Amino acid sequence: MNLIELKSNLRAQYLRKRSLDVHGHNQDSIASEIRRALKKSGLRLSADQISIITQDLLDDIFGFGPLQRLLDDPNVSEIMVNGPFAIFVEVEGLQRESKHAFDNEHHLTEILNRLVRRANQRLDESCPTVNCVIDGIYRMNAAIPPIAINGPLITIRKPRSDIQQIEDLLKRNSLSHEMYQFLWACIQARLNLVFSGGTGTGKTTLLEVLSEYISDQERLVIIEDIPELKVRQQNVARLCSRPPNLEGKGEITLRNLFINSLRMRPTRIIMGEIRGPEAFEYLQSLNSGHEGSLAVLHAASPSEVTLRLENLTRMAGLNIPPEVIRQQIASGVDIIIQIDRYPDGTRKISNITEVVGLDDEGNVEIQDLFSYEFTNTNPTTQKCEGYFSGNGIVPKLHKKFVQLGLQIPEEIYNLIER
Repeated sequence: MNLIELKSNLRAQYLRKRSLDVHGHNQDSIASEIRRALKKSGLRLSADQISIITQDLLDDIFGFGPLQRLLDDPNVSEIMVNGPFAIFVEVEGLQRESKHAFDNEHHLTEILNRLVRRANQRLDESCPTVNCVIDGIYRMNAAIPPIAINGPLITIRKPRSDIQQIEDLLKRNSLSHEMYQFLWACIQARLNLVFSGGTGTGKTTLLEVLSEYISDQERLVIIEDIPELKVRQQNVARLCSRPPNLEGKGEITLRNLFINSLRMRPTRIIMGEIRGPEAFEYLQSLNSGHEGSLAVLHAASPSEVTLRLENLTRMAGLNIPPEVIRQQIASGVDIIIQIDRYPDGTRKISNITEVVGLDDEGNVEIQDLFSYEFTNTNPTTQKCEGYFSGNGIVPKLHKKFVQLGLQIPEEIYNLIER
């Protein structure tokens, strides 16, 4: 019997033993039994090897196998499994291969099934993908053969425990103090904000941090595909979409939820992500008196945000003239906050952009209020270098700050020297 076979037998034995034991097994006692079994196996194993294998098996029995130590590691922000022998992680914004691996595809499948069961989801040949949240903490996407060619695929995103408030972002140089002052005022003035960027740039984290400045007196309605947004307010109504069943029935879309949310007396509506025809209802609400909306959208630039909103609105199939959609975008969306990830793994607010209105040709007109200028990569540290700047123009919406008595000096928009 080789080591892989021995581990598989011990894993199955103690999983079965634990499931039959109504009192539960103590990890220390099981660890002692495993060590004795390894010593009696006839395999020539050093003390260090026995210790490592014992911990591996304990993770298999009580946790999520090789993924458990990565889930417990506060430095790991994302886990990517490309089949049983290739696990990659993201640490401080950079991806690298992990030293951990599964024994074989069967081992990986066992752990994946455990993750799926924990989320009360289904994953099989008739439903080969799943998108869910584990233990209310970890967001997981998984795919299995036949659509996953080289074995099961798992991607787990962990919440950022190191970013709890705006000061944490300031320390990381993710934005300037002037940007912070402006965004604080936007929340107080109940402006409609769109958080834009690519996958993993920190859009949701920034939204959560800024939501701290929403008054406790407001009622929030949060609409998501996967429940992951965390807010501190108490008067919160959470809505989550639902995919269709195997018969193609029972689907509840983000659009359905948005329509329903308007009847729930929201003070603010927070969209976890706009990605389809719900963009039509979103724009309708912005133009019918629902202020202070916060929404996430995948886009590569502020100008792409306006184009994407227009295209998504057309998906509603209502044959709305393009000029009407653009007018709704121009009058409904106030500020676009673009977040980018740079080559050294850092994430920064690259643009804070005001939606001004429509230009002479009927297109949505925008102007950058603040931006981050990336200049170069330091050859010694390999860190990205640059500076934040303002464009020196006082935005149209500054009048609202003045009317509300918000103490935001016009000087924050001035150009910031390198």
